[in-house]
Amino acid sequence: MNAGRRRQNRKYDPKPLAQVVRRLMAEQELSDRQASLRAGLDRAAIYRYLDLGQRPSRDALIALADSFGVNPNDLLMLVGYKPLVAFEKVRAGVPPELEGLLARLDAIQDLVARSRVIAAVETLLDGWKNST
Repeated sequence: MNAGRRRQNRKYDPKPLAQVVRRLMAEQELSDRQASLRAGLDRAAIYRYLDLGQRPSRDALIALADSFGVNPNDLLMLVGYKPLVAFEKVRAGVPPELEGLLARLDAIQDLVARSRVIAAVETLLDGWKNST
């Protein structure tokens, strides 16, 4: 490993990504191997990223985000990558009365908690739809 690569690895803190991915894996009842394979990565990828502290590539983070059902930019920023415009939340045509709700959802930093709140809102909406 060259000196430049060692310096880059010292700046990377794997803890924030590990906390979020571990919570997502627990919520979806996935092992390291299952989460890796579901994202289309080799079977030891999650182990390397979370336990050995290897910094995942952008492509790996996008694949993980897709497999967990979260916005890739959330994982990219945890690792220190710049967010990608392709994954920015587009709100064109959103009614003004929903802007406040969307802003409140965006403010939930914990990805697992945000997913749970969204699932709860979807459950409420499904119940309302079925009652009308």
